[in-house]
Amino acid sequence: MCYLDEEEDAWRTLAALPLEASTMLAGVATLGNKLYIVGGVRGASKEVVELGFCYDPDSGTWREFPSPHQPRYDTALAGFDGCLYAIGGEFQRTPYVTQSDAWQPVAELRRPQSYGHCMVAHRDCLYVVRNGPSDDFLHCAIDCLNLATGQWTALPGQFVNSKGALFTAVVRGDIVYTVNRLSTMLYAVEGGTWRLLREKIGFPRPGSLQTFLLRLPPGSPGPVALPLPEL
Repeated sequence: MCYLDEEEDAWRTLAALPLEASTMLAGVATLGNKLYIVGGVRGASKEVVELGFCYDPDSGTWREFPSPHQPRYDTALAGFDGCLYAIGGEFQRTPYVTQSDAWQPVAELRRPQSYGHCMVAHRDCLYVVRNGPSDDFLHCAIDCLNLATGQWTALPGQFVNSKGALFTAVVRGDIVYTVNRLSTMLYAVEGGTWRLLREKIGFPRPGSLQTFLLRLPPGSPGPVALPLPEL
């Protein structure tokens, strides 16, 4: 795990993942200023990780906790009001299907995409940051769903992390951080628009990338996370 030192414009090492854990296709969320990892796969055989893992930044320690009743990967994890919610996922290539009418469709995406998108919530809006279709996949545009009215709007001329197509995003206050391996872009969300504030260094290492927010205790900064040597 690494964190962004904005003053020094460097990614620093925070802690190592437990040997049994994997963030590939895992659900990752924060709750009560602790990090939780559920599910995922590891190794060439894509073995499903059955344990859950929790990191406490105040003590700098990991603990294990039971996984959901059904092991899963490619799941979404959310923390809210003292509870963790594991949503969707697959096991042995079998997707989970809802067994009740508790979920209701909200909206459909209005524009096509080639692959990959991420969503960030800010106030009453949900922003879908997506790759363009076909040969336009390097250009990333934003669609906004107003949750109060159910209406979509497009944000023209917004290209997020156009230096690299795949990225993740996280919101802190009124600022959206989009992260990939070439750049970390900071945008201010103002009146339904995104305004570029500044650009920071990209995350320097390959592999599955998840972003989240934690409040770190004061102390000595960790070592700079250098790029891994190429094989």
